[in-house]
Amino acid sequence: MTEKKSNSFNSASFVIVVLLMVISFLGGSIFTKIRSADKAEPDEKEEAIAPTVAPLVAKDVLSATVGNFSTIGEEVCEENGLPIIYYFGSSSCPHCTWEHPVFEEVAEKFDGLIALHDNMDNQVDMDIFRQYNDRGSIPFLLFGCRYMRLGSGERSGEIEEKKNLTALICKLTDNQPAEVCAGVEDLVAEIEK
Repeated sequence: MTEKKSNSFNSASFVIVVLLMVISFLGGSIFTKIRSADKAEPDEKEEAIAPTVAPLVAKDVLSATVGNFSTIGEEVCEENGLPIIYYFGSSSCPHCTWEHPVFEEVAEKFDGLIALHDNMDNQVDMDIFRQYNDRGSIPFLLFGCRYMRLGSGERSGEIEEKKNLTALICKLTDNQPAEVCAGVEDLVAEIEK
C-alpha cells in the first residue's frame, strides 16, 4: 500500500512540476512580447505621420523643414568656429546602415567647414544624444544643434536625402563651399532659419 502512495505522490509531483514549467514558460513569453511591443519599431502608418508630430526633445521644436528635419533652436553650436554636425547610429540598425554612407558622402564635401562628430557604433557624445533625443532612437542626426531628425531618409531615396542633408549643412556654412551649395539653392531657400 505504501508503494502505491509513493507512486501516486511521484506522479502528482511530476504533474505539478510540469504545470509550473508550462506556467513559467507562458508567463515569460507574455512578458517578452510586452517588452518587445514597447521597443518595437513604429509601423508604417505611425512612421508616415511621425514627421508632423513634434519629437520628444529637451528643446522646443520651432518648425519643420526640409528632409523631415525639425528646427529646434536659434543659436548654432560650434567647435573652433565651425558648426557641429552629429550623427548617431549603430551597425546593428538597418536604417542606420542605410543612412550612414549617405551622410558620410555629404559630410565629406564640407571638409574643413564643419566639425564632424560621427557617432556610428560609438558613444562619445552621449551627453548631446540624451540632451536632444529623449526617445533614444537611432539614426539620429543633429546639425548645428539647430536641425534634428530621428530616423533615416530612406523614404525620400538616396538622391533626395543627399540634397536635403547638403541643403541643411549649406544653411549652417553660409552656402560654403559654393560649388556644393549651388546645386541645392532652392532647398536652402526653403529653410527659414
